[in-house]
Amino acid sequence: EDRAGIAGRERRSMAMAEQPGEPVPAASKLMEIDSDGEDGATPAEIKARIERDVDELFRSKTIDEVAEIEKKTRQQAEAMDEDIRRTIGGSWREFMQTMKDIEDIDANLKEIIGGFAHVRDSLTELPEIIRKNNEAAEALRAPKEETELTPERAVFAAGSRVKYLVDTPEKIWGALDEREYAEAARRYDAAQDVMTAAEASEPPHLTLDEMVKKFPAFKQQRAVMDSMRAQIARAARKALESPKASHKTIASALAAVVAVEGLGSDRALALYLQTRRAWIRATLRRCGDGGGVDRVGGALA
Repeated sequence: EDRAGIAGRERRSMAMAEQPGEPVPAASKLMEIDSDGEDGATPAEIKARIERDVDELFRSKTIDEVAEIEKKTRQQAEAMDEDIRRTIGGSWREFMQTMKDIEDIDANLKEIIGGFAHVRDSLTELPEIIRKNNEAAEALRAPKEETELTPERAVFAAGSRVKYLVDTPEKIWGALDEREYAEAARRYDAAQDVMTAAEASEPPHLTLDEMVKKFPAFKQQRAVMDSMRAQIARAARKALESPKASHKTIASALAAVVAVEGLGSDRALALYLQTRRAWIRATLRRCGDGGGVDRVGGALA
């Protein structure tokens, strides 16, 4: 009888090996159990059901058959795990990329807001800067009563004014090279005040004719100052159009344009917004219609 039983079990094992596609009842039951209890069973009932299925499996199957069932069950579980990892992994990568894009947009918006605040503060300080320049100019034009202006002193004063004017172009070019546009504008304004004072001087100061006779270089300074004004305005406007200019540079350039062109705060703000809008439009045109979010975001960053 023992040999008959062993032979019977071997025949069943061989039959299962010849039919790999045949469903295994006990294993199928194990795989069909919903771990979340969606079939209405409680965790305790699910556990009891699994134990019954396992007991039935070991009573009705040989060791080889149980091993085969375990192998198939493990393969099915690994395939399901791979499907879950692939599905969740792709969604997670898309989610993380979207979050990165949102963070980049948030950082760009904060930088733009910071730029507006810096420009606003600079425009707020501009009237005070202009007032100080006007006071300095008035101080230059104010008569000095404490000492008598002798002819020698009058010539020395006129020569100092002419030297200040002659040195001004080099000072302005140096400031523009260092991207200190507001400093260049301040030097230009001061030179204009010196020029006006020199042209309107009266005895005991040297008159305009006397100054030109003593210092011939003074005659060309009005044209030189006009040229400096155009150069400052052109350089400052070019800086406003630069996408890589810092907030400090943009504020300095905007202050310079306001000073040399006499713009009001409304026109200055409109100029700043126009240059930013023109740059954004040009950037979007370069990206083209087929530019994705990453390309456009990188171009605007």
